Amino acid sequence: LNSETDVVIGQAAARQPDTDNFPAWEVAGNSHVDPQFVARRGKLRARDGFPVAPGFAPGQRAGSTAPPPPAAAPGTNPCAQPTFSDVPFHHVMAAAVDHLVVWVKDGKAPPAAPPIETKAAGPPGVIARDADGNSRSGGIRLAAIAVPIAVNTGENTGPGFCWLYGSHVDFDQAKLASRYQTHAAYVSAVRAVTEKNIAAGYILKVDADATIAEAERSAIGKK
Repeated sequence: LNSETDVVIGQAAARQPDTDNFPAWEVAGNSHVDPQFVARRGKLRARDGFPVAPGFAPGQRAGSTAPPPPAAAPGTNPCAQPTFSDVPFHHVMAAAVDHLVVWVKDGKAPPAAPPIETKAAGPPGVIARDADGNSRSGGIRLAAIAVPIAVNTGENTGPGFCWLYGSHVDFDQAKLASRYQTHAAYVSAVRAVTEKNIAAGYILKVDADATIAEAERSAIGKK
């Protein structure tokens, strides 16, 4: 189960066909580290502190001998793009875990999923992108990427772990208004994609319901 970040940094070059023992899923538009990851990590750090293994320098790639980058000032972003894709990877992970349980207990394998379309395997892999900058096709496509209101990617640059943080840039109001003429049209599109993902087995109903409810609460398409 890979994010778009993972595809870029090495997995595109390491892809292998699905077998009876190995299915591969890739989530389009998601970053390796996303808001849900950060929120849960924050709770763990509040509980446990921030222990560091001997010899490990936080903010560096494994094996690096360079000094760690300077910390960013509070409230600033040291990365090239605004961080953390809003595509909810944990929705797909929850479905994957459920499939794994059924697979072990009953022998029913998880459904197949198409890979994210790439222009080059790399590494780094090059994602095929649409005019907005989002993944063009392939992968598991949740509503946040299939019915976009922002550019969400698994890529970023900058010091420390920026390479894992992905990016998120909201569409401006003019683009939203031209893309979604009415609120009902936006909600209908989100519902259609989300129900398709439930049917495919890529998300659970509880997360599908939350996705649709969030679209209903939004102001997208409202005049």
